[in-house]
Amino acid sequence: MKQFALITGASKGIGLAFAEILARQGNNLFLVARDEKNLVFLKKRLENDFSVEVIIFPADLSVPELLPDLFNFIRGNNIEINILINNAALGYCGRYFDLEWEEEMRMVNLNIVSHICITKYFLNKMLKTNFGVIINVISTVAFVPGPYSVSYSASKAYLLSYTESLAEEIRGSQIRLMALCPGPTRTEFHRKSGLPVSESELKHMPGAEQVAKYCWDFIKKKKVVIIYGWKNKILVFLARIMPVCFLGMAIGNLKRKKLRYRKICL
Repeated sequence: MKQFALITGASKGIGLAFAEILARQGNNLFLVARDEKNLVFLKKRLENDFSVEVIIFPADLSVPELLPDLFNFIRGNNIEINILINNAALGYCGRYFDLEWEEEMRMVNLNIVSHICITKYFLNKMLKTNFGVIINVISTVAFVPGPYSVSYSASKAYLLSYTESLAEEIRGSQIRLMALCPGPTRTEFHRKSGLPVSESELKHMPGAEQVAKYCWDFIKKKKVVIIYGWKNKILVFLARIMPVCFLGMAIGNLKRKKLRYRKICL
């Protein structure tokens, strides 16, 4: 049975960066994303550049009913997943009541439901061999209130608590369970979520490659929550000692200004 690293949201951003890091180290890859065209191109490039086997599985993980197809494909092809990187996510920035109900459910299904179903399925298998790595890509928004990105922030807070709690349950095993919490990162996520970001802000953001490499360097350590960047570490520290109402007000004011700026530009 061949071992593979499964990465969701693998065609772009942090997921793509992890794929390149793992391929460079000789890991076979099982890549999942919605964009089939990008996956096909990525498969050819990684196989040519690093001489590893790459299997692609185009799927919209915001539809949890499709997960049995993924699990059946892996089981039917005698694939063993020894590394799991849950990176796929949806987000938005705007007034809560402007978000359509269907879009909100799609986001919650992807960010929470599919995420925990995939983790549960593969963690059960890893526990039988007492070996494996699971990285849940979360965000520093998990530590603070999230006005104007209400359900996105809440979904990330859920995943952070889920990962920390689960890590305690499996403590003593040889399975590494980590929560990667980057702050703003230079990916397409900002454009898709609708949060206005200036060229100057983008320039000062770390790239996806930096974030993924920083996390992977912790793989042999016992740390569960990985926060990238000293500014983000200060933010998380302040979030733990400051009143929640003050944090919510400060973040709300900042996002209101950004959203007003977006309206003027449009």
